[in-house]
Amino acid sequence: MDCFWAVVRSGHLELKEAEDARWLTADQLDDVKWLPADKELIDPIRRVLA
Repeated sequence: MDCFWAVVRSGHLELKEAEDARWLTADQLDDVKWLPADKELIDPIRRVLA
């Protein structure tokens, strides 16, 4: 999995690379079934988004 950090300042983004790709808010982070190796990234991401 590749994760990218981005700030959308204006406009509309359309995901085209992977059918399961999606944009997540901090409230949606727990809606994903993360792989064990990815789970350790979620709390640091959540803290930055808070």
